Amino acid sequence: MSDKAMPLDDARKDALKDTAARKRMAALFDSDTFVEVGALVKNGCDGAGVITGYGLVDGSPVYAFAQDASVRNGAVGAAHGSKIKKIYELALKTGAPVVGIYDSNGAAIDEGLDAMAAYGDMLCWTNNLSGVVPQVSVVLGPCAGCAAMIAASADFVVISEQAELFLSPGDEACDAKNAALSGVAHLVEKDDAAAVAAARRLIALLPSNNLSALPLCEFREADGADAALEAAAKAMDKADMMKIIGGIADAGSVIELQKDFTKCGVHVALGTVAGSTVGFVAASDSGKVCSNGSSKIARFVAICDSFQIPVVTFVNCAGFAAANGHAFRGGVREVAKLAHVYAEATTPKIAVICGAAYGSAYVA
Repeated sequence: MSDKAMPLDDARKDALKDTAARKRMAALFDSDTFVEVGALVKNGCDGAGVITGYGLVDGSPVYAFAQDASVRNGAVGAAHGSKIKKIYELALKTGAPVVGIYDSNGAAIDEGLDAMAAYGDMLCWTNNLSGVVPQVSVVLGPCAGCAAMIAASADFVVISEQAELFLSPGDEACDAKNAALSGVAHLVEKDDAAAVAAARRLIALLPSNNLSALPLCEFREADGADAALEAAAKAMDKADMMKIIGGIADAGSVIELQKDFTKCGVHVALGTVAGSTVGFVAASDSGKVCSNGSSKIARFVAICDSFQIPVVTFVNCAGFAAANGHAFRGGVREVAKLAHVYAEATTPKIAVICGAAYGSAYVA
């Protein structure tokens, strides 16, 4: 080997060193399918602080990036942003989902406006791809400011219990618990491995893009489903709506989303019926839907509509909340948005009246 070849060889070794970000990418993709893009892109003498590439998740093509905190704390600069922008461009051209793994202490301060421009490109692309290809954010470390906006712009946000997600320093909603309570996080998982596994499950339930057919998977009926549904029908006013959904969906397929966002009993979930993906809404087992509950349903149905996922809505709802201050907390606005999303949605919709259904709640 010539002396001239050594620097490139050393650069490859440095670029392919084993880091947490690389392990996360390996866990995301099916074994031996990951192909790295831009491995030798540098920021001066340092790496770009992000690993990018594509591979297969459950046999389907997916693009992904993982911020690498071992390089300048994952600082976002021009090189970092250019690699992520390339992933978005390729995802748009090929019609494949994007998974973003976030773990960065923020912008590369020494790059000034170039770092801000990188954030701008990332935010622009994630919003331009909204409704075109599915996007899943996986927050496994610090995710602050502009990065928090970008992560929260995805269709689904998965966060580990060790992660931080906030817009401004001192923000109370910086830990995983508060991210769940505020509705930012769809799923909270114990650690990195569980969060990445949850992202894989979500991707497996979603089509590649807004023009693709829904994926089909192997399935089996839930054990004791008929007995559970019969028991629920006899005591509908006390029925657990998630158990009803579990009795209709294929065994082990249901993923409840934004579980801790709102206490009014509204549930949204993805699952499969006869191997095909379905969105489930239950509104609600407590009788009244609040503004947060309306917002939760509206966003979920809008995502399902974007990717032609059928929606089954179980209605056991005596009306919308009339608590003091509800209207001033956006109640009327969110309820109007909820009705608009349902009316506008062209995906197949089935409403199952399984309890109370009165007035404006019934109409919406």
